Amino acid sequence: MKTQTRVYVPVQSTELRDLAESGHLSCPRHGHVVSEQLRAEWPDSDDEELEYAVLRLAADESRSDSAPGSRRCVVVADLPAAAVVPSVDLTRVEVVEVRRSWLAALHIDVAEGAEADDDLAWFAPSELAHISGVPTGEAGEVGQREQNRQ
Repeated sequence: MKTQTRVYVPVQSTELRDLAESGHLSCPRHGHVVSEQLRAEWPDSDDEELEYAVLRLAADESRSDSAPGSRRCVVVADLPAAAVVPSVDLTRVEVVEVRRSWLAALHIDVAEGAEADDDLAWFAPSELAHISGVPTGEAGEVGQREQNRQ
């Protein structure tokens, strides 16, 4: 049985700061996964191609939910099975919890107003405080307090 699911969660750039400060994203919300149904629909695609397609879906949703000219942002997290609720959609799931400690990567437009065909830059989870503008000490202190409460 699968214990974790990689989920691609579209977010607004302002939510990255919230994630850095509080240690979690506000939920429930939706995300996208490489589902078994997607694998069946695209049998000739490898994992990398499927993950890229799902990333692009999340990026497109991030843009559609944002103010014109803003950056597309996608949080990639390895979530425990209990935090993901499947749907009938090919890739869409409901996410009931996302903690900073579960992050696998961040994908963000390098420039505001980037074209839809532009690739997003990859950032390590450790770069969250820097890219969100939260002073490192503040993000670490707040995140530690959040972990201590759980």
